[in-house]
Amino acid sequence: GIDARLCPEGHERCRQLQRLTDSLHPELFVTSPLTRAAQTTLLSFGPQIARGARVIALDDVRETVNYPCDSRRSRTELAADFPLIDFAGCTEIDPMRAKYERRHGPQTAGGYRESADAPALAARARRAL
Repeated sequence: GIDARLCPEGHERCRQLQRLTDSLHPELFVTSPLTRAAQTTLLSFGPQIARGARVIALDDVRETVNYPCDSRRSRTELAADFPLIDFAGCTEIDPMRAKYERRHGPQTAGGYRESADAPALAARARRAL
């Protein structure tokens, strides 16, 4: 399915990272709007977020879009599931998934899409910076 969640091993790795980073005091976290990335941010950096660090999600810092699990849910759904994350920097509908569906058609099986589009990846990386 789309927008996969963290597996149990992912949850454990987040707990390990939290123990290693608890003493850090960042003011801001920038995360991918995909569910597994949002979960990773909140689980790994919960103490810092509880102390007031902000979390924003941006479409341009996300994973490549190659498979259905790389697609995200709507901004409305994500904001409801993750109220501590500011999704204002994301469009309502996943723009990257829509782009590749227009170009290649709907996809139910594997196949590289964005990873094979080096110019688009480079442009997205520049926008993110």
